[in-house]
Amino acid sequence: MADTVQHFLECMLPELQYFLEHGIFSAPELRQIVAKRKRFEYKLKSKGAGLEHFLRYIDYEMSLDKLRLLRLELAGIKDVDKMKMHAGLSRIHAIYSRALRRFYHMEHLWLNYVAFCFSSRKKRSNGYGTALSKLTRVFSRAIQYHPQCEELWIRFALWEYEMNHNVLAARATLQKGLRMNPKSWWMWSEYFSLELQYMHRLQERMRIVGIDPKNIADEVKKEEEDEKARQEAEKQAEIDYDELPSSPEREDESDDERGASTPLAAHFSCATDAVIYGEIPRLVFASATQSAPKELKWYIECYEKLSAYQDTELVRQEILASIKRDFPEDPQAIRFVVCTTSDDVAGILAELIKRASDAGTAGMWEMAIDFVSECLEKGTVDPHSLQLRDNSLPLPAAHLESLFEQAHEGGVHSVRLFALWTRVLLGLGRIHRCREVAALCTDAAPHSPAAWELRARVLLRVGLRTGEHVESEVAAMLRAAIAKVPTEDSASLYSLLFQVLLQSGISFSQLSSSLDDLFSASHILVLSSDQGLYEGIISAVNAVFGISCARTLYKKVMRVHDASEAVFEMCARLEMAHLSSAPSSASISTVRELFERALRDSSPLASVSTSLWLSYATLEYEYGHFDKAHAVHWRALKNLKSPRTFQAAFQDLIA
Repeated sequence: MADTVQHFLECMLPELQYFLEHGIFSAPELRQIVAKRKRFEYKLKSKGAGLEHFLRYIDYEMSLDKLRLLRLELAGIKDVDKMKMHAGLSRIHAIYSRALRRFYHMEHLWLNYVAFCFSSRKKRSNGYGTALSKLTRVFSRAIQYHPQCEELWIRFALWEYEMNHNVLAARATLQKGLRMNPKSWWMWSEYFSLELQYMHRLQERMRIVGIDPKNIADEVKKEEEDEKARQEAEKQAEIDYDELPSSPEREDESDDERGASTPLAAHFSCATDAVIYGEIPRLVFASATQSAPKELKWYIECYEKLSAYQDTELVRQEILASIKRDFPEDPQAIRFVVCTTSDDVAGILAELIKRASDAGTAGMWEMAIDFVSECLEKGTVDPHSLQLRDNSLPLPAAHLESLFEQAHEGGVHSVRLFALWTRVLLGLGRIHRCREVAALCTDAAPHSPAAWELRARVLLRVGLRTGEHVESEVAAMLRAAIAKVPTEDSASLYSLLFQVLLQSGISFSQLSSSLDDLFSASHILVLSSDQGLYEGIISAVNAVFGISCARTLYKKVMRVHDASEAVFEMCARLEMAHLSSAPSSASISTVRELFERALRDSSPLASVSTSLWLSYATLEYEYGHFDKAHAVHWRALKNLKSPRTFQAAFQDLIA
């Protein structure tokens, strides 16, 4: 092993001497390079060498090569010995080869090597040109070991098409890959894209030479008519050519020689149908639907690819026909076909309602509801007037009401249905019916917090519309909902209840007594699962009633349950903001008490919360209590598991 490593190091001598003579690296740097390579080589020669050792060696050589190129650029050296400059890249390829001989079963290693060769293609001037020349052999070896790896086949085809400009080889590569992986939609999709790109290139080439692909068929027909007219004119001439002896040379002409005299456009007649109008991509897609599993997302992806190309109507019809054939009852497929074949929103909605009525399934009604919801979200339909914004055509309200009623009767009880239903009813001003639908929502899903939240918000909107005071009604309803909804899911209802109580204009004492159940032992799970509920309540109380009420509330919270780091930080920000506006020793003591509660030795935050320790030390330092700041510093170093970040921040503070 030592002899092999020593021989390798001796082979580096010409390269290192060249670097030293041209000032690329200094003598101490070269000694470091040799020592580093020596350690790597001994590690790779040992029996316990793993893949990580090869990768570290490769990373080191790539970093060294980048440094060499940078120094060459800074020194302005352009006359470079190609063989010696190529040594670094050759070494990286050699390390990859050694790694692949040992770890040939790892797909990601082959892919990394291919990516390295591709990344080097723009640096041909400094010896990187040979990286691409290795790719054919690399791909061939990789595919022998991993014929089921789709990415290798696709990259191989991409290499042939984009770098070698050989569409035949790229097509053959993908066809071989599909024989090995016939159910791979990824490969079928790439093959489909390849044929579309090739079709587009042929169309562009024909336009450059002055041939319009759309007019080829017309030109062929016109030339055939001209040929017939010429033959008829010859028959009507004075000389009867039929009575003259035929020329032996003309009789001996083969069919190929006669074909050579046909007009130029006639040669394109076959290509017009097969290539120019997308016959080959159509056949590729048809083959994919027969071999690969039926997945709607791939059908839609192939259809969306056609938007970047022209003259693809043949392929579009094939894809739409395949979707109709393979997914006759799929709601998403039906919606895609209907929306693709029409631009009239009202017509699409009517068609979707008809399809859903015929099917009578919940999935079909959900599909129609999703379409209406997207129209409202995108602004295609005005929710108040229910008219299309683009062309002001009325969207029949009867269609929408019929849609919601039939969907509800058809078994659709989702919160989304009722949210859209109430939104439309509010837009129409049907307040009473809107209340009834909101009640239907909670009847259909009595244990869903989203259903109760929707009903509460609908009642609040109704109150704003009619001027009624519905806060007490909503609060009573939310209290009843909290008793029905599972405790772990009720945090959003608590938050909404708190907002409603604030809007009702009650005093802080009434608010505190109303929220006593929030801090009871039976609802500890709510507090522990959603610490954001603490922050929202405390910050809102501070904004409405002031810091003293917020302080009373967060102390009540902390007596019941250990607050999180975020809650302590939020309370500290509130107290420090109050302290900056009205500094006093009592205020400083209050903030200090808050930090001591959070960072006591028994608290789990003392060992992990770097930010709280730093905020505590900053407070003491900014108000001139330097001895207490250093005491906090030493306590933090003692308690924190990883005090390095705190130590660096504290040094910046006192600097």
